Amino acid sequence: MERKYYLAQPGGKSMETITTWRKMYKEATAAAYALGQELGASFVYRRGASISGFLFDRDPGRAWRPLKDQGKGLYMPNRATSIGKNIMKKVNAIKIPISSDFANLLGGGGFILSGNEIGYASFEIIGDAYIVGIPVEDNPYGDNSDPFIPPDTTPLKLSEYYAMKEAVEG
Repeated sequence: MERKYYLAQPGGKSMETITTWRKMYKEATAAAYALGQELGASFVYRRGASISGFLFDRDPGRAWRPLKDQGKGLYMPNRATSIGKNIMKKVNAIKIPISSDFANLLGGGGFILSGNEIGYASFEIIGDAYIVGIPVEDNPYGDNSDPFIPPDTTPLKLSEYYAMKEAVEG
């Protein structure tokens, strides 16, 4: 999917949004891993915005149900038990931010459907530069209207974007 790239200006809304999203992600993943440690799991898996499984080295007991189709040692709380229900409340309280959350915080740039792909606003950090990527709809049958322009950014030519990437790679 084609994207347009924008350089976020220091102190601007786009830079603030990237910083906020990264903080939210760091806190949520730390909470997920802390819960896993508290429960005795050796690893915590996630799918999208949710925890999708806990990896245990041994059977964790009745409060857990095995995820047989997901691999050996992977479990989720068994909601048929009171302990499992209580654990599941802790699991559900952890919401890991995903790309659509970034687009919502940014105020746009989300859910562009192009061909077989769905695109959301994204970001990357190249050296000291914070770059926002906005998906562009590829519509051969109609108007390819201008994409959302992130606030407080400067548009980058594709050649400028790749030059920045190459400069930090070496």
